[in-house]
Amino acid sequence: MNKNILIILSIIFMISCNNPLEKGPPGGPPGLGGVAERGVAFNGVRFDAPAPVDAILGAYTLAPLDDAGGHINLLAGYHYHAATGLTHKHLQDNHEAQIGYAMDGFGIYEQLDSSGNETTSETVINETIIDVDPNLFLTEGLVASITTETRTLSNGEQASCYKIITKNIPTDHEMGPWCPSHITNDASLGGIWMEYGEIHDVDGAFVENMHIFYSDDTWMMYDDDGNIYVTDTEQECRDAANPNVGPEYQNFCVECLPSYVTDLTHTYYIPITPQALTPVSFESALDDCGGHYDEIRGYHYHVAAAGSNSFFGCSGDNPFKGAYAN
Repeated sequence: MNKNILIILSIIFMISCNNPLEKGPPGGPPGLGGVAERGVAFNGVRFDAPAPVDAILGAYTLAPLDDAGGHINLLAGYHYHAATGLTHKHLQDNHEAQIGYAMDGFGIYEQLDSSGNETTSETVINETIIDVDPNLFLTEGLVASITTETRTLSNGEQASCYKIITKNIPTDHEMGPWCPSHITNDASLGGIWMEYGEIHDVDGAFVENMHIFYSDDTWMMYDDDGNIYVTDTEQECRDAANPNVGPEYQNFCVECLPSYVTDLTHTYYIPITPQALTPVSFESALDDCGGHYDEIRGYHYHVAAAGSNSFFGCSGDNPFKGAYAN
C-alpha cells in the first residue's frame, strides 16, 4: 500500500468559540444536529455524535468500539461514541458523576449515579451559572498548560474561553481491542457493538453469526479457516473508516490502530461561562437536549444509555443548549 499520503497531524476543533475566518460547525461527518464532535472528556479525548451505524452496516462493514466506547479514524484520532464508565470522572455528591464538558461549556454527566439510579428530582430555588473548571482535566492528557483567549461565540458574543490542547490519547484506560482475528476468539480479544438498544461483545461468535443477527446472508466476515477479515494497514484504515467505503472492503472488520495517530493533537476552545441559547427549564425531567438543571451543577447534560445509539445533545438543527462555534 502507498503510505506517502499527507496526514494532518494537528486538528483544531473549535469548542463553542468561533474562529471568525471559518464557517459552519466543527468538522467531521455530521451527527445528530449536524455536528460531529459534542465535547471533550477530562482525559482530553473528544466525545462524538452517535456513529453512522446505518452507513457502516449498509457497506457490510463493522467498526467496533472498545470497552470505553471509543475507536480511531485518521482525522479524529481516538474518539468516543458512547460513555461506558471507564473514563476519569468527577463526583461531588450522590448525583451522577461528571465526565467532561460539552462544546458549549455545559457539563456532561453519566447516566446513572453511584447507586445505579437515574436522577429523578431536583430542588431549585435560585438560578446558578457554573463556570468551566479547568482543573478537572488530567494534566497527563495535555500538551501544554490551559490558557485563556477571547473568541466569538455562535450568538455573536465575545467571550473568554479556555484553550485546551490535548494529546488525543487517553491516559486513564487502555485503547482497544476492536476486531477479533478468528471466530474462536473470546470477548477479551474484541470490542463492543451497540445495536437494538443493547451492547454486544464483538467476539468470534458474534462475527460468525452476523448473518443470523441481521437476517442477511451477505454477512460473511471470515474465510474457510475461520480467519476474520480485518483492516491491518494504515492505508486500509484510511480507505475503510468512512461512511462511503467501497465494495472492496465489504465484510471487513474495520480497525485503526493507535500507532497511526501518535502525533495527532486537538485544540479545544471552551467558553469559561456557558451562555444558554434557549430558556433553561427548572423541571427535574431531562429536556430534549438530554439535560436539566440543579443549583450545584447549573444546567448540564446526561449521556444516554450506552447501546441506545444516542449520546447527548438537542434534537433539531441546533445540537447544543448553549452558544457554540459557527
